[in-house]
Amino acid sequence: MLIYFIIAVILTVIIIGLLYRETKLFEITRDEVRLEKVKGKNIKIAFLSDLHNYSYGNDNDIIVEAIKSEKPDLIIISGDMIIAKPNRKNFDVALSLLKRLPSIAPVYYANGNHEYRMKIYEDTYENGYSYFKESLKNCGIQLLENEKHEINIHGNLCSIYGLEIEREYYKRGKKVLMKDEYLKEVLGTSNEKKLNLLIAHNPIYFPEYAKWGADITFSGHLHGGLIRIPGIGGIVSPQMELFPKYDAGIYDLNGRKLILSRGLGAHTIHIRIFNRAELKILNVKSKY
Repeated sequence: MLIYFIIAVILTVIIIGLLYRETKLFEITRDEVRLEKVKGKNIKIAFLSDLHNYSYGNDNDIIVEAIKSEKPDLIIISGDMIIAKPNRKNFDVALSLLKRLPSIAPVYYANGNHEYRMKIYEDTYENGYSYFKESLKNCGIQLLENEKHEINIHGNLCSIYGLEIEREYYKRGKKVLMKDEYLKEVLGTSNEKKLNLLIAHNPIYFPEYAKWGADITFSGHLHGGLIRIPGIGGIVSPQMELFPKYDAGIYDLNGRKLILSRGLGAHTIHIRIFNRAELKILNVKSKY
């Protein structure tokens, strides 16, 4: 019996070690999409989401160097790079990374539920959101709060939108209905003549985003479903939905794309099984 106990202890230690290691590593995932609107040279986008104050190397040097080596045309961030806490030192890890990105490529940031929570409860979070927002501005990062910014990339006219949805759309349990007119009210009407890039933290409304006119939607939030079963996908979403429809990867709806990141960090439940954190590199190419 003693030998079985020793084997069990050794296996337990190995499993715990592997699980811990999985939360301390990230990988670069390279994907591509082809769209009719894209002309000429490819558009390379580095996509980050859900850092949640994780650090890979000193001041996230490993992530910075990885992005530099890819030489992207654009950097997109879909929020939750921080954890909603009152202490402003809470932002140090994320800002040490973010402040170095604009020297690589233009950076566009949309809020996740953590940033939005700090925004609507300013007193609770000791005006932390105002500080964080000003810090992003000083870094040279374009924060889009239900706003758009237009940019020309290799002759492609792009409209980049940052969506900020109310807290009700993050409720646990049953998905809250998003009315057809909602996105038009907060973002305006999309221009079908331009390449519409939408940064929207919560991916569960991808059908609504596609219907509105997003050619490519960049989302995070689900952390890949925490635990992934090979061939099946993520097990649970932050809304406590089992086997969520959208968990990670690329999704297509009538030619419109969702790019869903597994994220770079975690919070509350620090578990990643078969679900390594990722930095996404997306090549957007012409369909022809």
